[in-house]
Amino acid sequence: MSIRQENRKKNIRGLLLTIAAVIVLTAVGFAVVATQNSNAFKERAESFYYSASDDSVFSKVGSGFAVASTSELQVFASDGVQTMQETYIMSDPAMSCGGDNAVLYDIGGNSVKIFSTNGMIQNIKTDGRVISAKMNSKGWTAVCCEETGYQGAVYVYNSGGSLVYKWLSGDGYVFAASVSQDNTYLAVITLGESGSRVVKLKLTEESYKKEYTAEGELLLDVHYNSKGEIFALSDENLYLIKNDDIKLIYNFGEMNLTDYCFGDELILALNEHKTGGACTVVKVLPSGETENVSTHENGVVSLDMSRKYISVLTDSGLYIYDYNDYELTANYEVSACLRVLMYEDGAAAAASRNSAGVYSAKGNEADKGKGK
Repeated sequence: MSIRQENRKKNIRGLLLTIAAVIVLTAVGFAVVATQNSNAFKERAESFYYSASDDSVFSKVGSGFAVASTSELQVFASDGVQTMQETYIMSDPAMSCGGDNAVLYDIGGNSVKIFSTNGMIQNIKTDGRVISAKMNSKGWTAVCCEETGYQGAVYVYNSGGSLVYKWLSGDGYVFAASVSQDNTYLAVITLGESGSRVVKLKLTEESYKKEYTAEGELLLDVHYNSKGEIFALSDENLYLIKNDDIKLIYNFGEMNLTDYCFGDELILALNEHKTGGACTVVKVLPSGETENVSTHENGVVSLDMSRKYISVLTDSGLYIYDYNDYELTANYEVSACLRVLMYEDGAAAAASRNSAGVYSAKGNEADKGKGK
């Protein structure tokens, strides 16, 4: 299941450069469908229609759909009925999802909103500026903020939106955090003069603290899989923290990280060039073993996955693969799409600026085998 989108990667490098500078100083497009399988989902809408802008971000909300801009959040149930609309002012919105919930936050602002298709769960106003927020599969959210007198703080909210834990960093700038899938542990990326560290904390035991260093690295994201293992990702390497040890398990070589999504394994889109060129989608196992999912000449716009399928959105098409054997189960011609969302029931939503088409992972027999 994808937790990435966390949509904040669009400005990840800007955030890293800003934090690195602080350390130095202190030390109208619609999805065009070839075959949309309108009868594949009896209780699902064929499309979601919304008003959006160039800065809009998209997320799953349980089996529903959410789109947020700098001024408005729109939430839809799986049948296409809009269940919530809220207006606000944000400068840089981003979203993350987990379980039946999602979180919308303003990078560099002070607003965090936890919601579901049933409505707003919690409106949070932070004292310090928000750096990032991430929701786990149970709907628990780790919010990283600036904090006066410290080098950042992490606030943890349960699925009901209640604050259950707070951690203040006195050594290393807080950048990203993730709650374990059993809601017991917290992993925090901090940045210092020599690189990044992952700090492991226990939500029910204040004295518990373990640290793992990635020398010379600027880690982008951190994630717990269901086994309690921790993935830590930079734009060049993937690390695994297991049995109190941090290990580099995969180096991207000359390839450039385009997109990724976390689950029990990690799915990566790696481009030959920084812009354009062929793109390879690979699955990285906790052992460090890699398996090629697909290769695309036109590059990859967006990735997502469920427990059964991997969806790959390119400039020219939507490709859906079996999660285990990587068989191409569906292929659709789409255009002007910005984001793909893969649901557990086999539906994939390809979102454009004003609408999102819903497609079936089972596809049509005539489409199978295309695009490999």
